[in-house]
Amino acid sequence: MLKLLLIFPFLLIYITAQSQQVIVEQDFGLWLSLKIEKKLQKGFYFKATTQIRTRHNSTKLDNYWIQSGITYKINQLFSLGGYLRYIHENPVNSFNQNNLRYHFDFKFQFKPLKKVKLSYRLRYQQKFIDCFADKPHPFDDSKSRVRHQIKSQWKYHKKHKIYLSGELFVSVNSIYEYPEMKKIRLQIGNQFKTKIGILDIGIGYEQELSSKNNLTLYFARINYLLKL
Repeated sequence: MLKLLLIFPFLLIYITAQSQQVIVEQDFGLWLSLKIEKKLQKGFYFKATTQIRTRHNSTKLDNYWIQSGITYKINQLFSLGGYLRYIHENPVNSFNQNNLRYHFDFKFQFKPLKKVKLSYRLRYQQKFIDCFADKPHPFDDSKSRVRHQIKSQWKYHKKHKIYLSGELFVSVNSIYEYPEMKKIRLQIGNQFKTKIGILDIGIGYEQELSSKNNLTLYFARINYLLKL
């Protein structure tokens, strides 16, 4: 039963990936991040994150970003969040970009078993490309996506949680265009509880689904959450 709960959420995303016929190009990157969380009042949390990502077998900087926002925990099942992110990107075939992004989250989670938690997160995001450049309409060039994430956690020790997650990225740039599946992201990792926070070590896999960008990315991820 436990194995079924851990594996089932990813079948849909796996089938979606298999339906896309693309030529695969592979790369490896490293994602390092520090998160800070502070409880403001009942149900409200302030969160700030900074992250560095590399590419080209982790020898070149891909991007770094800083983000902050508020999460509101409605009850044990539902929560909402809103965040603003500044991103410095180093695209492969373009000049460096300084982008701005906001996103809104809706999350549902429950425990089918005492030590197992399942969750679904719906995210809408919009990114403004190079909006700090000197141009007449800095916010005209933008990309919007809807993201569906399913995650399962298993608390196998009082200080450790193993998790699996799968996420589907869907482009929704215009009401005059059909939504397009752009990317999937799969992750597995272990969260280790410390006295002042949580250390999260994991590995992941991303597959671009667009015929224009067929990159397959493998990455290792080290995150530390500091609770104030």
